[in-house]
Amino acid sequence: MYQYLNSRVSVILIMALLIHFVSSGQMVSERFRAQIDPTKYPVIKFEWSLPGNIQVIMNEGLTNIDVEKYDQAVINFTQVLKEKPDFWPALYYRGVAYRIAGDHEKAKADFIACVLKENALVAGHYLLAETYYQLHALSEAEATYRKVIKMESSHALALYGLANVNLARYDFSDAERYYEKSTAVDPAFAQGYIMQGVLKIRSNGKKNTAALQLLDRGLAIDSLISEGLFWRGMIYLDRRDYVRCLRDWNNLVRAHPNDPYYLIFRSFLHIELKDFDRAFNDIKKAVLMHKLDVNAYKASETALDKQIELQNAAAYVARFSYGLNEHALISFKKGFCYFVAGNSAQSNYFLKLAENTEPSATIFYMRAVNYDHSSKHDSAHIYYDKALALDNEIIDAHKKRAIYRYQLGDWKGAYADLDQMLRLEPSMHVTYRIRGYIRAHQKDYVEAINDLTTFLKVDSVDADAWKTRGYCRGEINDVAGKLADYRQSLRLNPSDEPILNELAEQYAATSDTTNLISFHNEFKDTYSNSPAFKYLLIDYFINAKSWKRASLEVEKNRLLESEEGKDDTNRKRVFSILARYNGLIELGQQHYDQAVKNFTLALTIYEFNHEARFLRGKTYLAMGDRKQAIEDFQFLTGVYYPEAAAMLKEARKRPKK
Repeated sequence: MYQYLNSRVSVILIMALLIHFVSSGQMVSERFRAQIDPTKYPVIKFEWSLPGNIQVIMNEGLTNIDVEKYDQAVINFTQVLKEKPDFWPALYYRGVAYRIAGDHEKAKADFIACVLKENALVAGHYLLAETYYQLHALSEAEATYRKVIKMESSHALALYGLANVNLARYDFSDAERYYEKSTAVDPAFAQGYIMQGVLKIRSNGKKNTAALQLLDRGLAIDSLISEGLFWRGMIYLDRRDYVRCLRDWNNLVRAHPNDPYYLIFRSFLHIELKDFDRAFNDIKKAVLMHKLDVNAYKASETALDKQIELQNAAAYVARFSYGLNEHALISFKKGFCYFVAGNSAQSNYFLKLAENTEPSATIFYMRAVNYDHSSKHDSAHIYYDKALALDNEIIDAHKKRAIYRYQLGDWKGAYADLDQMLRLEPSMHVTYRIRGYIRAHQKDYVEAINDLTTFLKVDSVDADAWKTRGYCRGEINDVAGKLADYRQSLRLNPSDEPILNELAEQYAATSDTTNLISFHNEFKDTYSNSPAFKYLLIDYFINAKSWKRASLEVEKNRLLESEEGKDDTNRKRVFSILARYNGLIELGQQHYDQAVKNFTLALTIYEFNHEARFLRGKTYLAMGDRKQAIEDFQFLTGVYYPEAAAMLKEARKRPKK
C-alpha cells in the first residue's frame, strides 16, 4: 500500500503522475474505479401468500437485513424456503443477504434460482448481473445487464453496470458511452456523472475543465461520493489549488474515517503544505489502521518487509514520540513524514536536528530505519545499536540487528538478539524462521529443522521455509523428508523451476514408484511444458531398466504431440528428444545397431541435439567403431560439450581395427 516516493521529485509530481496513469488508460487501483455498494439493492413488492408463522419468519429476515444481521437473515429465509420452496421472494432476499455478507457464489445461486421461478423480476436479473461483475465473470455480467436493459431500457443502474464491465476490460470508449447513457435516462444519477468525469481526466490540469464540470455535477447531487471527492481533489492538486483539494479530501476522510488510503493521500498533501503535525497524525493513523502480519516478514528487503518495518516503526513512534521535548518533536515529525514520503535525505536532515536537540531511543530507531530503507546498512546497524542501548525493548530493532550480525558472521550476537525477540514476544514465530535460516547457514541442520518445524506449525504457506527445511533434511540423509518438503514448497510456489528440476531428478533416480507416479500425476497439468517434468517417467523407467515401460512412455509422449506444425523448430526438438530416448533404451539393452539408428534419427530431425551425438559416440565406442566415435567426440569438443574432450582422449587410446 505504501509505495515510497522518489526523493528527487515532489509529492505533487507523483500526484500528477497518478492522473497521467488514468488519462492513458492505466487505472492504478481497483479501489479508485467505479465502486459497487452491495448494501444498496432494489426493494421488491410481492404478495405475502404465506401461513402466519412463516410470514413472521420472513418479516424477521427482512428486519435482520435492515439491522445488518446478515447471517441471521440467511437462516430466516432458509427456514421460509424449507416450508415454501417456490417462494421466490425468499430466494431474492437470501441472495441479497449473501451478497452483502460477501458470499457471492451463494448469492449467484439464489438469484439464478429466483429468476428461474420469476423471470419477469427485473431486480433479480439486475442483482445477478452485479454479482457476476463482483465475481469478475465479465461475459456473464454483460449478457445479464443487457437482458435487464432489454426488459427496462431506462434502467440507469444496468447501463452503469455495463459501463463498469467495459471499464474492467479497458474499453474506455464504450465505458464512457454507457456512463453517458446512464445519466441520459436518469439526469439525477450522480455516480454516472462522476465516472464520466474520471474518464475525462487528462495529465495536463488545464485540460481538465470538462472532467471537473462532470465531477461538480455529480457531487452537487451527492456530495459524499468517494470517487468524486478523490478525483476532484486530484484535479485541484494538479492545478496547485491546495485549498480546494484539502477541502475535498477532508470531506473524503470524514465520510470514510477508517480508510487508510485516503489518510495517506491527505498526508502527502499536508507534507507539501508543510503542515507536518497533521501529516504526522494522518500517517500514524493510516499505518496503524492497516495491520500487516509481522510474521509475514521474509528478511529479504521485499516491499512487504519494508511495509512491516514501517508499521512497527509507526507503532513505536505512536507510543514514545510525545516524550520528546517540543523542539525535538517538531524536527522529528518532519523527519518521519519525509521518510514515509520517500525523501530519505530530508528525513535524515530533520532527524539529525532532532537528535542534536534531544538524543533518544525513538530518534535513534527512526534514523536506523531511514538508513536501512536507503540501503546504508552500516549506518543503520550503528543506530540500531544506539537505540537498543537506550531501550532494549524494541523488538524490531533486535530483529534487524540479528540479521546484520548474522550477515557479518557474528553468530553469538545474532542469537542473543533472537533470544531477546523471544523474550519480548514468545508468539512471534517469525523469530524461529530467521533463527532456522541462520542455523541452516551454519550447517546446524538438526536445530534448523526444529526451528523451521516450529515456524511451519503456525505458518504452513511459506514456500521458502518448506524449501529450506527440505534442504536441511537432505543434508542429514532424510531423502523422503527432503522430497516431501520440496514438494510442498512447489505446491505453494509453482514457479520455482530449480526445485521442480531437482524433484524430477530425485524422483527419476528413486526406487519408489508409487511416490513417483503420485508426484507426476499431481503436477502434470501445471508443468506439461517443462522438459524436466515432461520426460520424468521416461527417465525413471530407464534408470530402473524397465525398458518396455520406458518405451511406452516415449510412445505416449509422441502421440501427445500434435501433427500440426511439427516442422517448426520447437516441434523438431521434441521429436529429436524422443528419438534420443529410444536410442538410450536400445543402448541400455546393448542393442547397439538400433541405438545408433535412433541417435542418428534424432540428429537428422534436429542437428543440435548434442546429447544424442554424445550417446552415439559412446555407442560406437562400445561397438569398437573407433573412427566414428572419434568423429562424434571431435565435433562435440568443438562446441565445448561437457565430457567430450575426455571421451575423445579415451577413443584415441582404443586400438585401430
